[in-house]
Amino acid sequence: MSQDTSLELNGLGFKDVVDCDTCTSACCRSGVKIPLKTAEKKQLEERGTTFGEVEQPHFGTRTRKFSRAITAVAVHIRPKQEEPIYYEMLSDCGNLTVDAEGQSMCSDYDNRPDICLSFQAGNFACRSLRVKAGVDTPRELEIWKDFKKIDC
Repeated sequence: MSQDTSLELNGLGFKDVVDCDTCTSACCRSGVKIPLKTAEKKQLEERGTTFGEVEQPHFGTRTRKFSRAITAVAVHIRPKQEEPIYYEMLSDCGNLTVDAEGQSMCSDYDNRPDICLSFQAGNFACRSLRVKAGVDTPRELEIWKDFKKIDC
């Protein structure tokens, strides 16, 4: 992004850079729906996270058939892995701690669930959760979508 574009967006009150070091951990808060494997869910429950069941995503017949074909090929490449199940966090993540400066962070960063490892700061999911948590405004999300030219 050019400096001029960044300044123009900042002039609109838009936070064009989202950094985990300055975030409120909106992705780790109560109400977030996340896919977890059995061991990941158990680990978080042992740390005090509570979960509710949610309706699992439904994929159409074409997607299932294609998925089975890909899975059949993948079995020969790597062992079958457990499919994660979606849960809603009814409490903040049990790994979430707050340091002396009041900054939220993961207390077990090296053993985070797969969804946390793959989550990208500043992407659409991140920005949507920041809006839900009140960190950003819906207008900021719209400006970002327009700037990135994405349809969500």
